[in-house]
Amino acid sequence: MNTGVVHIEKKEKEMIVQLRLPGYSHKDIQVEVAQGTLSILAAHKPGSLIKSIALPENTKTEKIRATLHDNTLTVFIPLRSIDEMAIHLWHKRHSISVE
Repeated sequence: MNTGVVHIEKKEKEMIVQLRLPGYSHKDIQVEVAQGTLSILAAHKPGSLIKSIALPENTKTEKIRATLHDNTLTVFIPLRSIDEMAIHLWHKRHSISVE
């Protein structure tokens, strides 16, 4: 996986988004969800990187988690079943801590 290239894999119950970020630490990375979009901002000298990814309607935004391991940011995005969609409400903007 090249730096700055987003790899997205969709499984039955979750999406996995990966982004290689060599040289970045946890404190350099912000992951947020707002209005159905996942935003990743990685900033440090000499530059920054911004990625935005549209999320499917069945995303469990409150359960998204992110990890940084071996220079790769991995965002785990759980997906709702069809039954769960009947009671789903969109949540307000929130940040996701990178573990």
